[in-house]
Amino acid sequence: MHAPPLLDAPADLARRSFGDARLDRRVQTVSAALQAHPSCSFPKVFEDDAALEGFYRLLANKRVSYRPLLDAHFEASRERCVAAESVLALHDSSLFQFGGDLREGAFRTAKDKSGFLGHVCLAVTADGSRLPLGLLGMIPVVRFDDPEEVVASPGTVYEVESERWIDLVAVVEDELDRSVHCVHVMDSEGDFYELLNYFVEHDCAFVVRLCHNRRIVSDDAPERLITALRRAPVRLRRAVRLSPRKGETGQNASGRHAARDERVTTLEVSAVTASILQTRPNAGTREHLPLNIVHVTEANPPDGEEPVSWMLATSEPIETDEQIAAIVDAYRARWMIEEWFKALKTGCAYQERQIETLDGLLIVFGLLAPVATRLLALRWFGRNEPPPPPPGGVAAAGVGRPAAAGGPPGPPVARRRPRRGVLGLGGFRAPQPGAARGAAAPDGAGAGRCGGGGGGGERGSIISRPAPSSRRRAAVSLVPTCPTTSPSPSSRPSSPNGARPASPCSSSPSSTACRSRTSSAGRPERPSSPSPASSS
Repeated sequence: MHAPPLLDAPADLARRSFGDARLDRRVQTVSAALQAHPSCSFPKVFEDDAALEGFYRLLANKRVSYRPLLDAHFEASRERCVAAESVLALHDSSLFQFGGDLREGAFRTAKDKSGFLGHVCLAVTADGSRLPLGLLGMIPVVRFDDPEEVVASPGTVYEVESERWIDLVAVVEDELDRSVHCVHVMDSEGDFYELLNYFVEHDCAFVVRLCHNRRIVSDDAPERLITALRRAPVRLRRAVRLSPRKGETGQNASGRHAARDERVTTLEVSAVTASILQTRPNAGTREHLPLNIVHVTEANPPDGEEPVSWMLATSEPIETDEQIAAIVDAYRARWMIEEWFKALKTGCAYQERQIETLDGLLIVFGLLAPVATRLLALRWFGRNEPPPPPPGGVAAAGVGRPAAAGGPPGPPVARRRPRRGVLGLGGFRAPQPGAARGAAAPDGAGAGRCGGGGGGGERGSIISRPAPSSRRRAAVSLVPTCPTTSPSPSSRPSSPNGARPASPCSSSPSSTACRSRTSSAGRPERPSSPSPASSS
């Protein structure tokens, strides 16, 4: 596949207008600054006081919401999907938690923090390269019992939260161009009968990992799915390297997520066609669903180790070994959405943002979502050699250095060492020739400034699901550097609503990473008086 130009966040967000040219210009300026320095605190991103004040006013402006920002990114992602022709739509949820005082409109989480559950769909290419193309949808979910809190929050409240999976599939299917072959990929949280029924009823392509040993239709009497899978012949074998895993503790601990050491093992894959039975009487679902099931097991697990075992329900054909292997590879690509969450939480320091309202946090989400996708794309270009540059040079392909806020684009990536040049786009500093690994670089080295690190629901109600027209498409740690000087926090303007002033990044001879000033409890310090805030 010919790699497309590197995703540009300001270009994505330029697809929507807020009806005011000044607001549109401000969004572009803010997006360019965040793209150049995604992990920095807001006072470090906006070195000019006027730019920082303009950003705070953007967050407080009643005409600005997160929906147009995300809708612009979704539209650009759909166009990239059309160019790719075949994509995997990776679905998953992640809890975004923010420490300190309760954020207005967010709900209190189990860790005595506040936040929201983000249900996201990320598109990646289905040709095996797994190039991230962008988000296709996002639903912010909150949990409230008080009707007044439900109405006041910009998030979506569900009576049955599992319905969010159906809602997002419906949005993606309704908006995506019919020429694109899209396979929805989900982990075992998507294993519930109503969702599988929705896939079958609307002729959607999908791969879902099953976690329940369901009853299936058989000639004599209903039997369990695992019994039929054990009788199925092995269709193919693969030697794979399993990465090490720390494992989970406490209430999240389970055999499926137990700790393990890195090892090379052989996986055996079999496949059957079976009709799973309805779990409970429901007038809106079929009594049984015909599905293809692919079973992946570890042939000879070490003593004391939990063997690999996947049951994948799919709509895709299983006639040939190549088709079965494609289904397994599609599910293996699901991990990319976990990497996207990591890019947003760590690479963009999203959970460190000191914004006081969920409205403001969602606006920042809309600004950072294309930036997080860009970070994944930068890694993709770093691991895969960039395509030959067009006649205008590398910069003409959209792989130039990011422009400073309001300034001209930087010089293009050096063609002599494309991997190092592409990594430099994210503000990362390569080791100096002859320098020992981990040694401090000379002053001024590196492009980084700081270190570390739409499809939503109706306000306060369950969103309605548009039923897509029935269709069946043909199958087909690098660390940024921190400056040695920082503007005085006292010279920073205050925001009208939404964020607390963040401490500047500290720098010491022993560390070039940006560190936030923390209290003895390990949380960012906050002003003792209830003054308006900036963001970290």
